[in-house]
Amino acid sequence: MSEDIAGQQTHMPDLAVAGKEVTREARTPLVRPVVAELVGTFAFFFIGAGAIVTNTMTHGAVGLLGIALAHGLALSIMISVFGATSGGHFNPAVTIGFLVTRRIAPLLALLYIVAQLVGGILAGLLLRIIFPEAVWQDAQLGTPNLAPGVSFGTGVLLEAVLTFFLLLAVFGTAVDERAPKIGGFGIGLTVLFDISWVGRLRARL
Repeated sequence: MSEDIAGQQTHMPDLAVAGKEVTREARTPLVRPVVAELVGTFAFFFIGAGAIVTNTMTHGAVGLLGIALAHGLALSIMISVFGATSGGHFNPAVTIGFLVTRRIAPLLALLYIVAQLVGGILAGLLLRIIFPEAVWQDAQLGTPNLAPGVSFGTGVLLEAVLTFFLLLAVFGTAVDERAPKIGGFGIGLTVLFDISWVGRLRARL
């Protein structure tokens, strides 16, 4: 990673890869990490939700495994690409986790979350342009719903457990200095196995 990035306000590459605490030096603009979060989130949503919409359009040809692979590989690649720039959060839950553990400055955390929301919205808008309206409406742009027989409480519990697994993978493979250097693939594979298992409990997968 470059020395100029390492000296920015949030010590971003160090905090993203090695989990160091936030420093108060503020010399480098925050544009690059924020843009990285926007682009990375856009790519993750575009590929992941796009796989779900494509599955609807092709009457199940992509399949649950294909959807899981699309999400997992897209996230793995984007984290590997942008990890040294922004930390590759692409998820408000991850950013909040870093904020709580004082590994990102509050202002930058807010900018990250805004960028992530904008990236997701742009991905949804592009999918609406690419796919016929009847298709993306039927797929609800890839938004998962609970399958019949799965209660709201069960859905919340599942999301809580899966989010825990995700954060565990982030802190265990990207934050801990002792972790093997495998880019974003430890995190992406966690998303892959999460979707592979819980996807059958979601009506849109």
